[in-house]
This record gives sequence, structure tokens and C-alpha cells, in this order.
Amino acid sequence: MKLNKCWPYLLLTGITAIFFYKTIFFGLLPFPGDLLLSEYNPWRHASYDGYYPGAIPSKAQYFDVLRELYPWKHLAIEEMKQGRLPLWNPYNFSGNPLLANDQSAALYPLNILFFLLPFDIAWSTLVILQPLLGSFFFFLFATTIGITPRGAILGAIAFNYGSFANVWMEFNTVWHTILWLPLILWCIEKRKTFLLSVAVFMSATAGHPQDFLYVLGFSLIYMISRRRLLITGILGGLGLAAVQILPTIELFLKSARVPHDYQFIMSNMLIPPWQLIKMFVPDFFGNPATKTYFLQDTYVSGAISIGLVGVLLAITAIVSRSLPWHRKFFLWSAFGILLLTVRTPLTELFYRFPIPILSTGSPSRMLSLFAISLAVLTGIGWDTLSKNPKTFLRGAAIVACILIAGWITALLLSSPTSQRSMLLASAVFVAGFLAIIFIPKKLQAPVVTMVLVTELLFAFLKFNPFVPRSFVFPPHPLWNFLSSQKLTDRFWGYGTAQMPYNVSTYFHIQSPDGIDPLNLKLYNQFIQGSHNGTIARTFTRFTRSDAFIAPGYGEHDLAQNPSRLRILDALGVRFVIDRIENAATAITFPPDRFAPVWKDDGWTVFENTKVAPRYFLTHRAVLYRTPEEFERLFFSPDFNVSDTVLISIQDQLPLLQSDPTKQIKLLRYTPSQVTFETTTKQLQLLYLSDADDGNWRAEIDGISSPVLRANWSFRAVLVPAGTHTIDFLYLPKSFLWAVAISGITLVILLVAAGATTIRTIQQTRSQKFLQ
Repeated sequence: MKLNKCWPYLLLTGITAIFFYKTIFFGLLPFPGDLLLSEYNPWRHASYDGYYPGAIPSKAQYFDVLRELYPWKHLAIEEMKQGRLPLWNPYNFSGNPLLANDQSAALYPLNILFFLLPFDIAWSTLVILQPLLGSFFFFLFATTIGITPRGAILGAIAFNYGSFANVWMEFNTVWHTILWLPLILWCIEKRKTFLLSVAVFMSATAGHPQDFLYVLGFSLIYMISRRRLLITGILGGLGLAAVQILPTIELFLKSARVPHDYQFIMSNMLIPPWQLIKMFVPDFFGNPATKTYFLQDTYVSGAISIGLVGVLLAITAIVSRSLPWHRKFFLWSAFGILLLTVRTPLTELFYRFPIPILSTGSPSRMLSLFAISLAVLTGIGWDTLSKNPKTFLRGAAIVACILIAGWITALLLSSPTSQRSMLLASAVFVAGFLAIIFIPKKLQAPVVTMVLVTELLFAFLKFNPFVPRSFVFPPHPLWNFLSSQKLTDRFWGYGTAQMPYNVSTYFHIQSPDGIDPLNLKLYNQFIQGSHNGTIARTFTRFTRSDAFIAPGYGEHDLAQNPSRLRILDALGVRFVIDRIENAATAITFPPDRFAPVWKDDGWTVFENTKVAPRYFLTHRAVLYRTPEEFERLFFSPDFNVSDTVLISIQDQLPLLQSDPTKQIKLLRYTPSQVTFETTTKQLQLLYLSDADDGNWRAEIDGISSPVLRANWSFRAVLVPAGTHTIDFLYLPKSFLWAVAISGITLVILLVAAGATTIRTIQQTRSQKFLQ
């Protein structure tokens, strides 16, 4: 590649290196380890890196990376390294689908890095690749639609380091989903059908379904508007991604996911009009990473800035009199996104109706589309400026008026935070304005680029944590103890010893609690019975993603909630963790039920001596017809969870006889396969307190046998007399169908691509022959 063609990519690579200089030059990882060690049990009670316990400075960002994304990805990669499909996670929710939750991004092709590098290094590399690839793709698209290389570079920087990208960067899923959008748009422009399918597939498997649907919708609108109907390319990508999409759809239908409450959408998920100042001054109301954000909503829901320089150039494009097609399209796109994300009488009416995707997710996620629209206008604005400097003055006048209004508001609020932010924004505006007006044209682009990079770099480093490798899930004596116990043992933390959800997945320790936007409805209903003995009938924004045993506090609370004790026993929670701050006594942990088995540094682990076996054979099976009947039976003081199982009336049961000689042995326990050996003289029921989503199947000596729905949401199977090998296997039919669809699609695409390549070669040879 000639230098005049490759220099923009080298420059964009250098800019990425500047943003991640802490990683490249100092070995620090873009990972929220500061939050992990300062605020999460058990680490916050231990000393690390010379700091007192809990005193590590923290930006308090990226909770979901610690509780969801990193542990899920870690488990998925481990499973694949073992030669197993990463379909199921047994370590939280007493079991939950893994691949189907989508955010594990188990099938994302760039996961190849995890097989070449240590896990934490591969994770960090993927973080860095997000703005790098996104910049390359944006530049490619922007120059294709007529934007000059300098304008395309400015747009690429604004898009990939603007506030939306900034606040989602370390998730390692959101921006991976979005970065393929400019490549998809380029494929539409160039009519590259095969590559379009690949780009759609990459976005679909990158790990965030809501963002993918927005990418897909935006691409379809662009395709139709451009009258380039590459429907086969889109369908090819969806077909390739069927192996991810179909299991996710099935899990969504079985999940506790419900629409957000209307009032919550209005107050927390839509941008109030007066907050649009954040487009120009993103930290006008403070920044949560510096503990200065003073509004009640979330900072990330209002991430609408692409940098003041970027906005200034975008407004220059907007006020110009030229009306090229792309300027009009992206202008109306930006305006349309604002209509859907800013609180107005229109959106108040619009969101009264439960719209799929919009009502179950956050409307603010559409701001990624606003970002790319403004970024394209940034590039167009630069080119407009070069041709008509007077247009820039009109745009600058508009921005100046907005900044003046911001200063007046900041002074009236008497807010030092707002005033500092206005001071920084004013300095950026003056620097950008002077660079454009007074600096020679040859130096304008480099200087303006430097101003934009400096502005966005300041915001990036303020928000995103970088930590030593030793801060990435370091070992702890408590985890070491729990890991040394039986693989099937579960634990639960009482009071101040409550553990962060899903973190145990990283250490392969089983917990009944969990957090996942797509968690199983039946299990969530069941575990909510730990509050008051009532199975949940509906879900709220507090319970639709979180399923957990009712937390307890104080000296008397644990013993005084029999429903919670019943759930703990039934789920096989053998260990209950206590902290010294709980000031627990024998009333809290009665000696006839709880026996201390481990102590260290303020931690005590009690063994629940009345816990039910995680699996057992029994002849005591009782049918129930309604949720009310289940509640009455299961939470009755006379119900014995150690040898009695409740079965839904939908499953037919024969008469079972007692067998005092019955024996059961666990032979194998992996996420997607559990194997037992049983010896009985009578027909018995084998019960396993692992959650079931309806896709687990049982085999007795290799012959299929139906899995019964036991104790509301768990697994059981009838076992005949004799000695048998019982397998519980997880390989959903939806996954098998999806694999078939993806495989057929791949073959069709490869054949079509091969035929196109051969035809192109033949045409080229014919032309040479004629010449």
C-alpha cells in the first residue's frame, strides 16, 4: 500500500496508542480492578498494593464487567478450551444458559485472541481493538461517500472516542457490536454482499443484542434510502448468526425480562431537554468517575457528546446551504434519534405503549446511532469549512451562544463542578476556533486534530480505569476455601458478607444468586419465595435481572425467616458466610443448624447441617396443580426437602415404592453434562437441584427419558430398578437447528463467493485477451 493511502491508518493507530498509553507503555490493563478491590467482597476487607483494606482509589465504573461480562467470557473460553460447547453456566442462578444470554459473546470470532494470549491480556487487547477497528471502518466508509481523508479522520476520532464510546469502552461487548456499523454501511455503498454478511455476523455475535438490533435497523434504513437493496447480504449475516440469535430468542421468551416501568423510562432513561447541554459540555453536571455527578439519573444515559470540536464541525455541516444526500440522511438520522431519546410530549406518548426492544431495554442505547450521525456530519463539516469559511463562523456563533447560556446557568447554580466544566469547554472552543481562523491551512488539520484528541483523551482518562494485572480477580483465602470443597456445594453470604453476584463463576463456585438480563423466569419466581413464602407472579425493574435469596441483616433475621431457610436447604446451600461486622451470635447462627468450619481475617464460614442433598433418590413425590398449592406444600413446616419432591401435575407419575437399599453416585459433573450411577430395587425418582430451562434431557443407559419439572424449576427423572447410568445432557434443539441454519448459510455464501470470484477472473482474462 502506498504511503498516501496508508498514512491515515497509521495515524489512527497512533491515536489509539495515545489513548491506551498506560497499557502499551506501563502494562496497566483497561479493567475495573479498582472497583473490585475497593468495594466488592471479599477483597475490600484485604490489603492490596500497599493500601489499607478498601482504600484503593476507585472510579467506581463498570460494575457489569465484574459481575457479568468478564466471568461469563472466562467460563465460555475455558469450556471451549476443554473441547466443550459453552452452553450452560452452573455457577449462578443454580444454573442458567450461557451462550444463549448473548453477552458472553462466546461465538465472537475475535475470541481467537483468548487462545493465543493469557486471558487478561487478550481481554485488554480486545478493548484496544474496539476504537482501532472502529476508526478504520469509519474512515473507509467516510472516504467512500466523498469525505476527504482529513475530514474522515476527524469523524473517526469523534465517533470512536466520543462520550458514548467512552462510557462503554471497557464493557468489551457494546462497542464491539457497534464498530461494525460503518463497515456495514461501506458494504452497502460498494455493494459487497459477502462482506456485508460477514460484518452483520460479527456485530450479531459481539455480545449485545439490543445494540445489534439498532445497528441492523439503521443499516436497513440506510440501505432502503440509498436504494441498494442488498437483502441477501443482510439475510446471509443473520443466517450465519442464527447459531447465536435463535438460542437468545428462546431464552428471551423464557426469561424474567419485562418492560420497564413507564415512569422509570420517563425519569431515568430519556434525556431531559435541559440536559442537551451535555452535547457541548459532557461533564456540566459532573462525572461519576470523580464522584462529582450530582443528578439523580445515570451519567451513561446522557452520553451524547462527540467532543466540542466535533460538534462544532457537525453544526457547520448542518448550517451549510449545500444539500448532498449523505448530509441530509445523517442530519435527519441525528434528529430522529433525538426525538426518540429526549423527553418530550411525543416520547411521553410514544413510550406509553410496550414496544418490543425499546420498552425492555434502554432507549438511550440508540445514542450510538446519534454518535455516528454526528461524526459523519463532523467530516462533512470539515470539508465545508475548507470550501466556505463563512459557514464555519455561523456554526461557531451558534456554539458560542450555547456556551454563554451554559456559563449563565453554571453561575446561577453556583456549582463549582459546572463552572470547571464550562471553563474547560470554553478553552477547547477558543483553541479550536483560533486553530481554524488564524492558523495556515496546511497546519489547520493537524492542529484541530490535536485539539479534538486532547479533549477526548482528557475525558477518556478521567472515566476509564487502568490497573495492574494483580488487580484482576486476585486469589483470596475465602475463595480458596470454597474452591476446595465439593464441586456441587453452594454458598450464600449473610448481611455484610453478601457476595457480588456472578463473581463466583470466575472461581467455579456455585451460588444460588445471580444477575443476568436474560435469567430463567421459573427460577426467578422460585427464589423470590425466600422473602415470604410466595412464588413471584410478576417482575419489577429490581427483580427482572436479579434473582437472589432474600438478604438478611441483624442478630435475629436469619432464624426468623423460615421461607429463606427452606430455600437455602432445598438449593443445597451448604455454606453460609458471615462477617465480623454482623456481630452474629448463637441466635443468628443456632448451633443445632450452623457449625463453624473456617475462620480467617474477620470471615467465618458456617456449615448448614440441615441442608438437603444436592441430588438424591426418593419415592416421595407429590403432585401439585397451582402455584398456591405449591407454596402451601413446599413452605409447610412438615415438608422435608431432603427426601420429598413436588412434581407439576402436567407430568404423569406412577406409584413409587420405598427402597431402603437405594444408592446413587455422582460420576461426572460438567456444565453441560451430569452423570450418575444408581442402584435400586424399586422404581425411584432421581432429583437434582439444578435449574432447568426445558432443554435438559435425560438418558438412562443411553436411552432417552423425559426430564420432569421438580420443585417448580428443577430436574428429576424416573429411574428403573437395577444398576443404571443416568445422564443429564444439555444440547438444546434450538441450538442444533441454529447450527444447521448457520452451516447451510455458510456453504451457500462460500459457493456464491467462489462463483463470483471465478466469474471475475474469467472476465479479467477475457479483457486482457481482447487487448
